Amino acid sequence: MSILRVVRGSLRRGLIALLPTVSCAVLSAQTVSVGAGSYTTALPSGDSAPQSNVYVSYSGPVATHKFWTAKNWNPLGVVTSNGGPYYMFPEPLSVQTNGNGLELGYFNGVNNNGSWFNKPFQNDLTLGVVGLSASTVKVSAFSDWTVDFSWGPMTLRLGRGMPFVYMYTNGSLPQVSFSGTPTVFANNGNVLGVSIGSSNYGLFCPSGGTWSGIGPATLTCNLPSGHNYFSLAILPSQAALSTYASYAFSFPTNTKVTWSYNQSTSQLSTKFAVTTQAMEGTQTGTLMALYPHQYTALSGTSIHTSYTYASPRGAMKVLSGSGFTTAYEYPGILPFLPPTGIETYHYFANRQPQRLAVVFPVRWSGKQSCRLPEHEQWNH
Repeated sequence: MSILRVVRGSLRRGLIALLPTVSCAVLSAQTVSVGAGSYTTALPSGDSAPQSNVYVSYSGPVATHKFWTAKNWNPLGVVTSNGGPYYMFPEPLSVQTNGNGLELGYFNGVNNNGSWFNKPFQNDLTLGVVGLSASTVKVSAFSDWTVDFSWGPMTLRLGRGMPFVYMYTNGSLPQVSFSGTPTVFANNGNVLGVSIGSSNYGLFCPSGGTWSGIGPATLTCNLPSGHNYFSLAILPSQAALSTYASYAFSFPTNTKVTWSYNQSTSQLSTKFAVTTQAMEGTQTGTLMALYPHQYTALSGTSIHTSYTYASPRGAMKVLSGSGFTTAYEYPGILPFLPPTGIETYHYFANRQPQRLAVVFPVRWSGKQSCRLPEHEQWNH
């Protein structure tokens, strides 16, 4: 019991120490009450305002919870606070914007040294248009799991779990610049199968279009008149080219996630729907790479291709169609772990002051501070 009292006392002292800082920040600014809470409309003394430039061209609130969120705040490539790259991972592709187009690639595997794992960015190629040199790339539209990046002469659409990148142009010719000399493993007129390293890509020029530059590292799609679109896909294998070609011009125009909960069965159903437009032909639907937590919970359908991609969350499996539904049984959530013995409290009593002594960025400071009331609850 003596250890418990020490822990409880130290946690309370930590909470009391934090309160004056929070109170002063709120009291020094104008507050607006909303229900039981409030927010400030004035910048607290000593703080700096966020940047005024937001690189979007759509109307409405700025989305801040997407894989591409950091792109809102950077005119070209996404960078971290120390100036390094911050790549986007919609998966299976990894991407980065620059003035010449979209750098993209696919790392076929996962690095794992036993204590951490990751899937690094791999620059296989840059997708752009002839003569492109933009000073700003803007987020021009988005839906539940897709985003549009606009360079002016071209707009690219990509999304979570989408092996394709879709292009709309103002008539400028699509251009693919590889990081090395590629190998063309299939030449079917307007459709090319190209390999760079261990990655295989399908390049889909509209019907009637032709290719120039085959051999060197830069390929150009010569668009037929009135066909100002193009697509590219990372292929799971060279043999998949014909299947992917059949979906190459079925462009997604909207993605939507909806939920329903059956309280009597404690089942949560989540519907993922894709609306597509056939740029040519009559194909509908698309190809979607699902994570394990999605395809193991499919309801009313199943994976019906053998195609897979590597991801840090496990193998992604490819589903064709216009959407899918997952169903999970909700078992309830235990908000706090029950007491597990005196050793647990002794550990946190010694560990927490060390954590609070370290200076973290705002997000991590908040996470560390939240440990105090969390641990206090364990004592009751």
